[in-house]
Amino acid sequence: MNGGAVESFFISEDTPVGSVIGALSVNGDPSEEQGDITLRLQEKGAAVGIAPGTKNLTLLRALDREEKLGPSNVYVNVRCDRRRTTDPSFIIPVSVRVWDVNDNAPAWLGAPYRARLSELTAVGTRVAVGARATDADQPGPHATIHYSVLPGPHHEYLGFPNELDSVLVVKKPLDYETLRNFTVTLRAQDAGTPPLHNDTVLQVQVLDADDQNPKFTHEHYTATLPEDAKEGTILATSPGPISAADQDLGINAPLQYSATGDNGRLVLVDKDTGQVAATKQLIEELSQPVTIVIKNNLQFYVSDRSFLDKFAINSAGEVVLRRPLDYETADSYHYQVMVTDGVSNDTASINITVLNVNEWEPRFRYPQYEFRVDDAAGDAELLPVGKLDVFDGDKQDNVTLTLRGSGADALVVNASGGLWLRSAALRAHNMSVLHVVATAQDSGAPPRQTSVPVTVHLRPRTAAAGAGSAGEGGVLLMFGGALAALALLVCALLGYIYRVRRRSKRSAGGSGSGYVTHEKPPADPIPSTPHVATSTGVTGALPTAGVLRPAGSAGSLLSVSAGASTILANSTSSLDLQQEAQSVTQGQHNNSARQSQRVPRSKVAPLTPAPAGSGGVASLIATIPARVKKLSWDDAAHDNKVPYS
Repeated sequence: MNGGAVESFFISEDTPVGSVIGALSVNGDPSEEQGDITLRLQEKGAAVGIAPGTKNLTLLRALDREEKLGPSNVYVNVRCDRRRTTDPSFIIPVSVRVWDVNDNAPAWLGAPYRARLSELTAVGTRVAVGARATDADQPGPHATIHYSVLPGPHHEYLGFPNELDSVLVVKKPLDYETLRNFTVTLRAQDAGTPPLHNDTVLQVQVLDADDQNPKFTHEHYTATLPEDAKEGTILATSPGPISAADQDLGINAPLQYSATGDNGRLVLVDKDTGQVAATKQLIEELSQPVTIVIKNNLQFYVSDRSFLDKFAINSAGEVVLRRPLDYETADSYHYQVMVTDGVSNDTASINITVLNVNEWEPRFRYPQYEFRVDDAAGDAELLPVGKLDVFDGDKQDNVTLTLRGSGADALVVNASGGLWLRSAALRAHNMSVLHVVATAQDSGAPPRQTSVPVTVHLRPRTAAAGAGSAGEGGVLLMFGGALAALALLVCALLGYIYRVRRRSKRSAGGSGSGYVTHEKPPADPIPSTPHVATSTGVTGALPTAGVLRPAGSAGSLLSVSAGASTILANSTSSLDLQQEAQSVTQGQHNNSARQSQRVPRSKVAPLTPAPAGSGGVASLIATIPARVKKLSWDDAAHDNKVPYS
C-alpha cells in the first residue's frame, strides 16, 4: 500500500489493553536501524498506537461498544515518511471498529418488588408490579432478555406466560386462610454466549376476601318457653347463647341475625346479638315444639345473568371478580342489583369501570425489513425508501418510531412508519448499504417497546446522488455515442463486403476482360464474305468477318477447319492460337514477326495459313486452342451470334 485507501480493523470490546490489533499493509521496512520508512500517528492521545520499529497497530486504551469505558470506534491517520530518499510522504487512514460482546448482564428496574393480591384474584390475572429488566448491550442476542420464576417454595403461584415478556400472571388460586404471604425469585437472563443473568425477589401479600360464610358456634340451639312468659321475654338457649363468627379472618365483618322459615314469625331475633324473644303469637299458638331457622346473611339478585360470567356478590354484598377482564373488549359494565332479607328489599345500580393496563408491546409486521433504493428522484432532499408497519394491541396507545445505528442520521421515519432517505446525509456517508435498528415504543404506563433490524441497499448512482445528476448524464451520453459509432462501423463493413462481392461477380461474367492474348504472325485479310466449298460441295459464307484463308489449302479441309472455328467461336471461350510464320505463295511476308491480337467476344480468331503442300489434317490441328480459360453457359447467352445465311 502507498496511501490513499483506508485500512479497516475489527476487534471485540473485551480485547485487553496492549494487544496487537493488526499490521499495516504498507511497503517498506520500519525497523529503526536498517529500515527505509518511518510510521507515526498524527493524532495525539488516540486509543491506538504504532509499536516502534514495526507495522503493528496496538491498543492503548480500552474500547467499549456501549461507550461506557471507552470509544466504540477509532479513526486515525498514520503518516509514512521515506528515509534516505526524496520520495514524498503519504497518509494511511486507519479505521478500528469494535464488535459487541456480551459484557453486560440484564438489570432489573426498581427491584426488589412487592405485590398485594386478593385471595379472590382469578387465575391468569396480571400482577401489576412493573417487573422489567434492561440490557446495556447492543440490540441483538446479547440484549434479548428471557424472564422466568426460579423453582422454590410457592413458585407455582406465579409465572411468565411468555419468557420474552415481563408480564407476570397468577397461575394458581390463592387462599388467605392457607397462605397469607410468600416470596418468589425472578430471573432475567440474556441470550448471549455464555448467557448472563440477574435475579431479584418478589414479595406477595395475600389479602383476605369475603369468600367464607359465617359460622355458628354450635350447629343446633334449643330454647324453652317459660309458663309465665310474656311477649318480649328473652328465651334462654342451650348449649349456649346464639353466636356466630366470620370465617374470613382478615375481614371479620360484623354479622346480622334473622329468623326465616314458616315459623320465623313466632320469635323476634335481635339482628346484632342474636338473642331470641317470644312473641304473643308464640305464646298463644305454641302447643308443641317448633323449629326455627336463624340466618345471618342476605340474598342478592342481579338484573342480567351475564353478570355471573365475570363477577359475583358474596353474602356481605361485595362484588368479586370471577374471570379476568380485558379493556380492549369492554371498558365498562352496568347492572341493576336487588338485595332482600326475606322481609324487605332494595335495589341499586352497579357501574364497573375497567382501567387500561399496558399489556401489549408494539409489534412489527415483519421480524426484519430490507429495502432497495433504485432511483434518485432528481434533487429531492428526501428519497422514499419504504414503510415500517407496526401495531399496538392496547387501545388508545400511540406508537413512536425511532432509528438507531451508524446510518440513522441518513434516514427519516415519520409517525405512520414511512421511511425516507436524506440526500445531504448520504453524501457524507458514501456507503452502498445502511444498517439501522428501528424501535417502536408505545405511550402506555409503563411504556413497552420492540426493535427490528432495517437494511437499506443503495444503487451506485443513488449513492452518488449527492454529487448531482451531471455525471450520470455524461455517462449515458458517452454510452450512446459508443453505440452510434459501433452501428456506423457495422454499416460501413457491410457496404464494403457488398461492393467486393459485386465486383467479383462482374469479373467472372464481364465482356472481353478474361481473354489472354498470344503473339502470332500477321495474316492478310480476305474479303469479308468469302465463299468456300464445303464437304458437301455447297458453297456457303463463313459466319464471321475477317477470317483468313490460307493459300494452297484444300477446299474441303478448309471448310472443316472453318466449321470447327465457328463452333469454338460460339462457345464464349478464348482461343489462343500460335504458329510460326511461314512463307506463303502469294509473297505477302518474307520475314517472321510476332504480334498480339485480342479476339473480340463472339468472334473467331484468325486462322494461320498452313504451310504449302500440307494436308487438311495439319490445318485442323492448328485450330485447337492451346489453353481454355473458362467455359460458362452464362457467357454464351451474351454473345452476339451471326446465323448462317
